[in-house]
Amino acid sequence: MGQLHAPGGAVAASGWSVGSESTRTRLRDYSPTLRDYSPKLGDYSARLRDYSTKLGDYSTRLRDYSTKLGDYSTKLGDYSAKLGDYSAKLGDYSAKLGDYSAKLGDYSAKLGDYSAKLGDYSAKLGDYSAKLGDYSAKLGDYSAKLGDYSAKLGDYSTKFGDYRLYLDAIRCHESQFSGCNKFNLSMRCE
Repeated sequence: MGQLHAPGGAVAASGWSVGSESTRTRLRDYSPTLRDYSPKLGDYSARLRDYSTKLGDYSTRLRDYSTKLGDYSTKLGDYSAKLGDYSAKLGDYSAKLGDYSAKLGDYSAKLGDYSAKLGDYSAKLGDYSAKLGDYSAKLGDYSAKLGDYSAKLGDYSTKFGDYRLYLDAIRCHESQFSGCNKFNLSMRCE
């Protein structure tokens, strides 16, 4: 196992020593690579400072947002309380709506009963209308018979008038000497 010689002559226990040739060769080989990484390390260090600055800015913004969030949280609490009030009112309205719905069901049942009664009345009205049609037909028959009777009565009236004229003519003939001046063809005394 090799020893590592540190400055001041101290020896470190490792697999190699600084004083050995292979260690020097390795250091020479890594020196250009280390020189290449040195600017990149500076860039990373600068970027780290930028990120740190930005992190500070974000931290400030986060505190501002937290403050605003607290304000919004208060407002949200107020709105939540109002929402609770509205929800309670909605529950009351929902209960009332349930009552009205039950009453509507009762009224609907009554309306169904009335509708059934109306159907019964409509059927009875149809029966009465049919009977009225029958009576009207019978009345038409009676009216025709009445017309026939009226015509016969007119005939009888005419015949009665004729008989009356004949009677008047006979009376006129009988009383021809007593005051009837002349007898015309219509068989009337003038």
